[in-house]
Amino acid sequence: MTRAGRSIQVFGIYLAALGLVLFLAPNILLTTFGFEPTQEPWI
Repeated sequence: MTRAGRSIQVFGIYLAALGLVLFLAPNILLTTFGFEPTQEPWI
């Protein structure tokens, strides 16, 4: 695999992991960036 292909693959894995965290436990990520924890089902 080329370096460009590997970079795109790693970025895709990163985006999938970030999406999963936002879907399952959004308050963890929100408090990391200094936002108030939410009780709403959607951010």
